[in-house]
Amino acid sequence: MALTASGIGSGLDIAGLVSQLMAVERQPLTKLAARQADYQAQLSAYGQYQSALATFQDAAAALQDPSKFTATRAQVAAGAGFSATSTTAALPGTYDIRVAQLARPQLVTFVPTADSEGEYNVVLTARNSAGETETREFLDQTSVTALAEAINTSGLQLSATVIQDGDQEWLSLRGAASGEPFTALDRAIKTEYSWSPRAIAVEDGQPDVAQVTQFAPTQKTGKYSIAITVPAPYGDDVTYAFADAPNLTALRNSIANHAVLGSLLTAEVVGGELKLTSNNPGADGAFDVLDSNSATPTTPVAPDVVGQSATRLATFTPQAQAGSFSVTLDSTVLVGGAPEARHVTFSADSVAALAERIAQSTEVTVAASVDGEGRLRLVSTLDVPGEVFAVTDNFGEVTVGETVVTDREQTPAPGHEGQGAVVYVDGIRVERASNTLTDLIPGVTLTLTATMEKDAELTIAPNHTVATKAVTDFVNAYNGVVQSYKSLTAYNADTKSASILTGDGTLRNLQLQLRGLLDTRVAGISWDWEAGVRVADQQPGLNHLGIRLQKDGTLKLDSDQLATVLARPTMDVAGFFAGKAAAGGAPAVIGFAEQLTDRLDGYLGSGGVLDVRRQGIQSSITALERSAAQKTLRADLVEARLNKQFTALDILLSNMTATSNALTQQLAKLPGAYTGKD
Repeated sequence: MALTASGIGSGLDIAGLVSQLMAVERQPLTKLAARQADYQAQLSAYGQYQSALATFQDAAAALQDPSKFTATRAQVAAGAGFSATSTTAALPGTYDIRVAQLARPQLVTFVPTADSEGEYNVVLTARNSAGETETREFLDQTSVTALAEAINTSGLQLSATVIQDGDQEWLSLRGAASGEPFTALDRAIKTEYSWSPRAIAVEDGQPDVAQVTQFAPTQKTGKYSIAITVPAPYGDDVTYAFADAPNLTALRNSIANHAVLGSLLTAEVVGGELKLTSNNPGADGAFDVLDSNSATPTTPVAPDVVGQSATRLATFTPQAQAGSFSVTLDSTVLVGGAPEARHVTFSADSVAALAERIAQSTEVTVAASVDGEGRLRLVSTLDVPGEVFAVTDNFGEVTVGETVVTDREQTPAPGHEGQGAVVYVDGIRVERASNTLTDLIPGVTLTLTATMEKDAELTIAPNHTVATKAVTDFVNAYNGVVQSYKSLTAYNADTKSASILTGDGTLRNLQLQLRGLLDTRVAGISWDWEAGVRVADQQPGLNHLGIRLQKDGTLKLDSDQLATVLARPTMDVAGFFAGKAAAGGAPAVIGFAEQLTDRLDGYLGSGGVLDVRRQGIQSSITALERSAAQKTLRADLVEARLNKQFTALDILLSNMTATSNALTQQLAKLPGAYTGKD
């Protein structure tokens, strides 16, 4: 009977046989892979816990910054012409601030004139980048645009732009931010352009003052008798007698109701004295009073024409620019009885509004109104020696026919003057070159945006929001560590399934130590939490800030208690968290946050608990990888040997099959050979 096989040669399933044998051979590798996966999962789990712990350490380290507990915020009243920001250097308090003038650069706009060759030649005198005044020539410029580009790249503190109005090109020059003046000379027409306000002539009005006499009349038999002499309109003086008045009020009424004196004098009773005031200034209003019961003339306050400044008057039509009117007043005011100069600019969108702003201002002693012709009328309201006020119109051309307006030698170019900022802080006048003031109030930056008619309050208050957020982040970060620990070590009793680190002793001990750190106390700081009296044997801890440990191991923050503690000056929350440097013989205080972060370094740093544990797991993974590599190499050799052996067997069986088939064929050819048939 011939041998049969289903393989190439012998019919053996070599691949199947080798695969089955290698499955048994590779069983140790499968177990090693499972152990490797378990260690990798542990390594990843420790990485998750370490990440949560590092976040907690960062939150604790943030509490070491004492500025978080001394932060301030600037509160500006609604409608103020400024904004403000503050730093920890700012002292809490309130300031009355008024922006009297904004800083602005000088602006001059003119139409350059081309020479016979069509080129523009302009000479500028302005500050350079070093702050020095310099004269620079810009010659042979082929266009106004080229002229502007040359100016902008010259290094001068000027900004040049070009404006086209449809008929011609204007060159607009804007100076340094601090308002320093500059000039531009157009060489083609030999005209110098700058900017200055127009001067308004101020007229002296009536200098005379009204006479006042105030005295206590003498009684005789309980009655008053006086005589008053006044100048008659024509001829000699006239005397009027008032006898036997029962009281001062009756005497005052007699004078007030007199046919002649009633129009010449104003009579008042002031305390126990009679006050008489002339209704006419100067010599025409002079009068004498004789007390008939004492026969002693009173001492009148004579009209002091020489010692009085004239009541000044200015009447003119303000000029508008872009729909706005602007005038500047140099006025004298009395501060504590002493004259003080004021320089105030007023702006409005109408002459009437301009007059109203001047009239309501307390910075000038000038009454303002609009006359029947729409002109602005300014009158001094203060009589002191010297010039009472001067006025300049900041916009426009001089109006022809205005006799009270003094023309300038040169008509100014369109634009406006450069000027610095003027601010009043608690009544103190301060000038600065910029609208951003960083050196006015320590720790406060003011940004000026608009002029103001009245003071506005700036309040610097403690900003507990920063500290509250830092403490809240600390609590949340710790709770993140707790949640990480619970999820990595949990055991489900219902499914009888454990987490990757269930029962891990290292993690359990570390979490217990971490929980104990929360009870760290800090001594040596001011902490009067019981009615303002510190108890000697008590030291502050997290619970005194409203941070308490819950039954589930997490922390809970009482925001109200924290706010109360932060608001009390006797509670040194910054000292508790951030510590204090040694001072005045007192030792340094190590704050809670520093103590905690130092301990966490022992857990997270190189050579720390977590680092050692992770290195141990990594070493196990590395050892398993080496073992797996060795077993894989051995399995590969075994597989190669089995393939070789089964291949040889396949060849042997194939040869034997061929021999068997040949013998069968030869035997079938012999006489009488059995053929397999009956």
